[in-house]
Amino acid sequence: MNTIPIDKCTFEFVCPRTWDALACTNIETIRFCAACERHVYLSRSKEEASENARQGRCVAVPVELADPQAERPDGLVFGLVKNS
Repeated sequence: MNTIPIDKCTFEFVCPRTWDALACTNIETIRFCAACERHVYLSRSKEEASENARQGRCVAVPVELADPQAERPDGLVFGLVKNS
């Protein structure tokens, strides 16, 4: 299992897909992943990521909040998070 700490949350699963590979929804900050059949919520801050994690949502966060060393083509790390 690949885990990355974010504030008081940890990624339980880091998705290999990119933001652009997810289906658009009528809300700009929410995409849909057809592979896991879940919505992914763009979280621009640790607080947003923590709140989305608390609600059991998959999140997308800028790499600098998750793993500054990560090389992601879209600058985002996303997947399923769990509360620590």
